[in-house]
Amino acid sequence: MLEIKDLSVSYGMIEAVKGVNITIKDGEICTLIGANGAGKTTIMHTISGLLTPKSGQIFLDGEDLLKMDSEEIVKRGVIQVPEGRRIFQKMSVYENILLGAYQRKDSYDDEFEYIYSLFPILKERTSQLAGTLSGGEQQMLAIARALMAKPKIMLLDEPSMGLAPLLVRNIFDIIKTINSTGTTIFLVEQNASMALAIANHAYVMETGRIALEGSGEELSASEKVQKLYLGG
Repeated sequence: MLEIKDLSVSYGMIEAVKGVNITIKDGEICTLIGANGAGKTTIMHTISGLLTPKSGQIFLDGEDLLKMDSEEIVKRGVIQVPEGRRIFQKMSVYENILLGAYQRKDSYDDEFEYIYSLFPILKERTSQLAGTLSGGEQQMLAIARALMAKPKIMLLDEPSMGLAPLLVRNIFDIIKTINSTGTTIFLVEQNASMALAIANHAYVMETGRIALEGSGEELSASEKVQKLYLGG
């Protein structure tokens, strides 16, 4: 579904991503783990059209995303939930969710029902200012906003960051539920244990390169991954 070929991205003289190849199949959860500064978010931003690579290719169902601007990429169903949530704090919960549908011309009443079934707390807080929500509720809101865009593939960047363990489990359960409805998931995450537990396929990134790849189960069993990322 999404294919990244020999991707290299630089910030000035610093090469943040170095010849990366990643394949994400339709309907799967693919996760990318690695330390801070490994280049994970840079890959996300390049897929979304926010960064221009030095070289390489990115295809969605055979279409070259690098020939499109970010607005066109969103129209193709590539929707990013950014690190840090990036909600509009002085707007209501309802208004934040509605912004996810800004490109849509069809009715989205069904999406609202689906979103509120996933996140009943957001329905309770629909008129509340988004900036007054807890961290976990803000993460739910960021995912809800993305769902309003009817994603074909959802790019989730560090969804567990700053959340209590119970909320992390809740967020990962929601990710699995979204995936079960047919949405492909590309998950960048430092919580390697949780990310690998739900992944069909996974990659480990180190200093701009892919160091390991395999199924979530295979990488969970890897001695190197256990030592570096799972505390084993």
